[in-house]
Amino acid sequence: MTARLQSAILAIEGRLTFPLCAVLLFVPGLLAMLLLPPGSYVADQWAHAYRVSGILNGDIVAHPVDSLSTYHCVPGEAWGGRVSDDLIALSLEGDRAKDGSIVIAETVLQGDGGASEVPYNNTAVYSPLAYLPQLAGMGLGSLMGLAARGSFYLAELAMLCTWALLGAAALRLLPRHRLAMLVFLLFPLCWFPYSYAISADSFSLILAVFFSCLLFRCAVRRPSDRECLLLAGAAFLLAFSKLAYAPLICTMLMLPLLHRRLHGRWILLAGFIAAIALELAWMKTAAAGFATSPAMVPYDEVARRTAGLLAQPFDAVGHILYSIAHLEGTYRFGTQAVAAFWAVMLLALGLLVWRRIALERCGRDAGAHGRETKGALATWWFWAVVWIAILGCALAAYLALYLQYNPAANPGVEGVQYRYFLPLLPSLILLVLESPGTARKDATSGFGAEDGRNREFLESKRLRRMGFRNRFR
Repeated sequence: MTARLQSAILAIEGRLTFPLCAVLLFVPGLLAMLLLPPGSYVADQWAHAYRVSGILNGDIVAHPVDSLSTYHCVPGEAWGGRVSDDLIALSLEGDRAKDGSIVIAETVLQGDGGASEVPYNNTAVYSPLAYLPQLAGMGLGSLMGLAARGSFYLAELAMLCTWALLGAAALRLLPRHRLAMLVFLLFPLCWFPYSYAISADSFSLILAVFFSCLLFRCAVRRPSDRECLLLAGAAFLLAFSKLAYAPLICTMLMLPLLHRRLHGRWILLAGFIAAIALELAWMKTAAAGFATSPAMVPYDEVARRTAGLLAQPFDAVGHILYSIAHLEGTYRFGTQAVAAFWAVMLLALGLLVWRRIALERCGRDAGAHGRETKGALATWWFWAVVWIAILGCALAAYLALYLQYNPAANPGVEGVQYRYFLPLLPSLILLVLESPGTARKDATSGFGAEDGRNREFLESKRLRRMGFRNRFR
């Protein structure tokens, strides 16, 4: 990168203020939300809307229901909750050919209190934390006495505001690479429709962006206890929103390796343990006992596959490797997006290997840079763990689809969509952007816990403090 181009990028990033970033992230989603009819743009949209309404009606944990949908059409295996009748009526205006989660009206038994039971197996596994913005919007609409359409739009608006505010905060947290992250957030496949859609993917995606940017900031600069607490909170929400992304939060446990005697290390450890323990407890209790896609894989088969993970793990491994090797993907840009993700993963792996070779060569040099090389190796291990965590999240998504969605006759894994990889891209982008430049910096100046500019700032601050003290001696 030329010095002129680098200075131009730094100048642009310096002008990306919080209000400007929030507006840039808010406007595209607002236009799409107003121009498109409800439920016409995201897979299983109405199953997510049913889930939000069910939580608001008190059904936090799903239970068996008698009504059916095209997606949940097996009697005795439909699980859901009580959904407002006006939201059911609004969903029936949708196209069942595009969204099989829309309930079949003839199977709905009219309930009491303006709510009836409908199935939503595939979204019943998500905890209420995965729908926090949408719950706030739809709950406010109910309190205001709005019709179903008004509450629906209010839930979308709440998600859009959350997207804009968290996204702008994430960009401001980055010490560098703000422009690249802004381009990612403004990429159409990223913000449409997840910047405003009523979906568990919406909140988990922007949480992953915020977590990745804050983690990078804490890796480059020594974090305060407040930043450690904020990072642990973001990790808790991310892991509790979707268990498949739990491996990503393991990366925050590497921060004590970068910063010696980090005061907030116990905060990070407590947040990690709480997130994993509560998510496993949720999956064991509230999200157990039913299949998310009974028409594809009945519950008995799900239980058999789950039990066979320890007895015969090679069956699941074979399906996952086959799917990855053949770049299987569904929905919009499925195959192309899957191919692009694994290509970037291989690129990141190659950069990590090249960087390690450069560090090994530097390590053979005597004396002068020994201390700096140790810091550089700690940084390399941090990014290596980030890559491994991203790989773990991707494989967890494949495993979940194999267990719950993959037909027995399919040699690969059915249902792989690009949206499962979107929350992994912020960390992957930062890894790729850091590797080429910092490998040379590692080999010469020992890039470790802080970058060169931050170390110079800390040193100048220490000298000023010493001068101030000497003045009063």
